[in-house]
Order: sequence, then structure tokens, then C-alpha cells
Amino acid sequence: MKKYFQPLQIVLLALLMSTHQLSAQSMDNKVKKMTELLKLTTDQQSKYKTLLTNAEKEKAELISKSKSLSAPEKKQMQEQFKMNYEKQLSKILTVAQFKKLSEGAKAHKH
Repeated sequence: MKKYFQPLQIVLLALLMSTHQLSAQSMDNKVKKMTELLKLTTDQQSKYKTLLTNAEKEKAELISKSKSLSAPEKKQMQEQFKMNYEKQLSKILTVAQFKKLSEGAKAHKH
């Protein structure tokens, strides 16, 4: 296993491994924080909230499926989730916003 993870990977894995569903208030707080950090437009806020909602649904399905999987299969499933989430997020954010988010995750790690 790699000793160091990319900061964005850590955030995404935490999202996947979290066992509780986001409440509407918690989701709104995540959108608010992301908006403050990246100056999201109204359209981006809406798309990000949709992404969070869909990620929660997918996460719940994956957690259910993962109970019968081996460790390597779970890791592969997490990687696929992460790649899909990053791809969807990159479609919502501008290149500059995505870069700022990645840099913020790196700074938060240290």
C-alpha cells in the first residue's frame, strides 16, 4: 500500500468510507463551504449539491455491496468511486477552482 495519498484522494476516500448519510443541512453546509472557498456560481452550487446527493446514493450502494467483497475488490471499488467523483467534480468546477481545491487539500494535510 502506498504510504502517501494524494490529498484529494484522502478527501474522497473519507467520503466513501463514511458510514452516515449526509443530512440536508450538512449537505447545504458543504455547498456553502465550497462556495466560500471557490466562489461557486449559483449554477455550480446546484450541480455540486446534485453531485453530493448522487455520491451519497452511490456510496450507500457500494457499502452494501462491499460487505461480500475481498480487500482488493473493495480497493478497486473505492478507486472507481474516486475516479468517477473527481471526473464529475471537474465538470462542475473551472480548472482554476479545481486547482485551488487540490492545493487547499494539500495544505490541510500538512
